[in-house]
Amino acid sequence: MEIPDDRYKGKTPHTITNVPAGIHTINLTLTGYLDWSTNVHVTAGETTHVLATLTPIATGDIRINEIMYNPSTEQGSDTDMEWIELYNNDTETINISGWTIDDNPISNNVMQPWDYVVLARNKAAFEAYYGALSCSVIDVTFVLSNNPGDTIVLRNSAGAEIDTVTYQASWGADGNGKTLERKETGG
Repeated sequence: MEIPDDRYKGKTPHTITNVPAGIHTINLTLTGYLDWSTNVHVTAGETTHVLATLTPIATGDIRINEIMYNPSTEQGSDTDMEWIELYNNDTETINISGWTIDDNPISNNVMQPWDYVVLARNKAAFEAYYGALSCSVIDVTFVLSNNPGDTIVLRNSAGAEIDTVTYQASWGADGNGKTLERKETGG
């Protein structure tokens, strides 16, 4: 726990005395949880109570499920039509806001159990080609290598690796309009 103003003060619950009047920042950090921060107005001669609830960092069983790394000429360019599908194989709802794919941020999204989300290089082009889907489609900046292959890394908001897939163009789906799809066994 840091209070006030970036000075370490110990573990909670904790009482701090002789804090000068004014506005001070409280930061709470705990491994496995999102950092928590707030500004507190301290008035001379009064006690100020602060209540904080830390949110566990979601890890869940989110998988890189399907990859379109080299669309056919008829489908469009890599810039418009590359995409990655994620699958929530967990029984819990997982907030993937602040997660990254190949170090590129994923915008706000919550995945329900057994839900899919498509990370598209160009959402408008993806939706124009595939039409409306029953899952979310999110614009994300990334580039997938066509030859010889690539490694895709999914990380949670704390930077922990959640899933990784290394693929080879020799596996197929190389410019023929098809995708690489994960098998139930994980391969």
